[in-house]
Amino acid sequence: MGHEIVNQNFLFTLLPAFKVGVNDAINPCGFATALVFIYYLSAIGYTQKRVFWFGLLFILSSVAAHFGLTIGFFDPIVTSSLVLLLLRAFYFLLTSAFLVLGVLNIMDRWQYEKYSDVRRFRCKVPAFLKDLENEKPDHKIKTFLVIVGFILLVLVVGILVTVCSSLYPQREYIFIVHSYLMAGGNGRFAFASFFQYAVASTWPLVVAWAAVLCLNMARKKKKAILYYKVISSALFLSVGVGLGYFLLSS
Repeated sequence: MGHEIVNQNFLFTLLPAFKVGVNDAINPCGFATALVFIYYLSAIGYTQKRVFWFGLLFILSSVAAHFGLTIGFFDPIVTSSLVLLLLRAFYFLLTSAFLVLGVLNIMDRWQYEKYSDVRRFRCKVPAFLKDLENEKPDHKIKTFLVIVGFILLVLVVGILVTVCSSLYPQREYIFIVHSYLMAGGNGRFAFASFFQYAVASTWPLVVAWAAVLCLNMARKKKKAILYYKVISSALFLSVGVGLGYFLLSS
C-alpha cells in the first residue's frame, strides 16, 4: 500500500475499516455487550436525560476500548492464557444468566398480560419504564459524589465488557493495517482506520441505546412494558444460545 495511493484516496481507503467494524460487531460477544448495556441502563436510567448521557458515555468508553484493542494497547492482557480462560468462564456464566433471564422475562410477560401487576414480576421493571410520579428516585441521587460514581462506573463497565468481547477474534484486515503501520506505513491512515473500525464496532450499542430512548418516550406504559418483556426475552434467549454455541465450538 503506497503512500501516494493512500494520500490521494484517503477517504476511500478508510471505507474497508468501517465495513469490517460493522461485520465484526455481528457476533455473540458483541451482542452480549449490548445486553449488559441495556441491563445497566435498566438499573440507572430513571430519566430520559440519564439514559441519554450515561448511554452516550458507555458507547464512547466502548469506542475507546475498541480503539485500544486495535492498536494493541490491551495485548498484554488479552493474549494471556489465564485471562482467556477466565474470559471463557465469565461468558459461560453470562450464557447461563441470559438463558435464565430469557425464561423469567417470558413468565413476567404472561403474568403482566393476565394481571397487569408489576409486583408479580420476577425481573424488576427497568428504571426507564417506571412511573416516576409514584416511584421517584431518592433525591440524594443528584449529589455530586453519586453522579461522579455513576460516571466512573459507566466508564469501567463499558471498557471491561468491550475488552472481554475481544474473545471473539477480529478480522484479518485489522492485523494487516497494524502490520502496515509497524512497517513504517502512513500513520494517519492507520489510526484513522482504527478509529473508524472502533466506531463501527459499537453499532449494536447504538441500536440498543436508541431502542431504550424510544421505549422511555412511550406514552402507553403497559404496552411498552409488554414490548420490553417480549423483546428482552427473545434477545436473552437468542444471545444466550448463540454465545453458548460459540464457546462450545471454539
